[in-house]
Amino acid sequence: MSEQKSTSVNYAALTTGDRNRVKRALQNRRLAHSTRVFKMRHPRTISTVLDFGAGNAELVRRLALRYPHIQFTAYEPAADLYEQAQTNVKDMDGVQVVQQMHDLAADYFDLIFCMEVFEHLPPAQTEQALQNMVHSVKADGRVIIGVPNEIYTAALFKGLFRMTRRYGDVDAKPGSVLRAALGFPPSDRPVTTIGDGLPYIARHMGFDHRRFRRRLQQYFIIEKKYGSPFPRLPSAFNFEQYFICRKDFAHVNH
Repeated sequence: MSEQKSTSVNYAALTTGDRNRVKRALQNRRLAHSTRVFKMRHPRTISTVLDFGAGNAELVRRLALRYPHIQFTAYEPAADLYEQAQTNVKDMDGVQVVQQMHDLAADYFDLIFCMEVFEHLPPAQTEQALQNMVHSVKADGRVIIGVPNEIYTAALFKGLFRMTRRYGDVDAKPGSVLRAALGFPPSDRPVTTIGDGLPYIARHMGFDHRRFRRRLQQYFIIEKKYGSPFPRLPSAFNFEQYFICRKDFAHVNH
């Protein structure tokens, strides 16, 4: 993988505060979807929730406002995002923000969210994140993971959208978009660093949720897989893929 210089990220400016109203709407829809999924998990029986790779902790903030009886933790290892998360929830009771995995107890969380994280992680960091979630979730807990769909029809629509914004960039080249639309996304994904030197892949192009699912199955049993925003349609027509998982004690030896 090629490497680029370190990246500083303003999480809100890239998501719910993006200058493009379409992207703002998509990011707010993602947060709303996560809130709906959480509501379906019977929040009265949940006492501890972790947002793994929380960014600026906006999901935690929204959930904590609705469910003040639950203890929420936002884990964000990148230094600049960690500071943004602290600022976003600084006045909220029952919410903590941590930067180090050793601050998270083993077998502690009833529910772990991990939204829009794995598409930014190189292979070694992907493995470490999966191991960390296995470590942190309770034996009867659940892990909800959301990743983008960057192949087939979804990749075509996303690629055309990106070309209108930054034609010729690494994820906005006609050839790369066509390859992804045919199900063969580019394998060269430039790696930069974020915060205090954490490896980070900025662009989604090249991420393949099919490969990720195979890695995920080495650690968890996938109870449910579906797409969003049209869960009844095939995955090719959905912009995001979600996995609801539980520990697989037959295969996890970490």
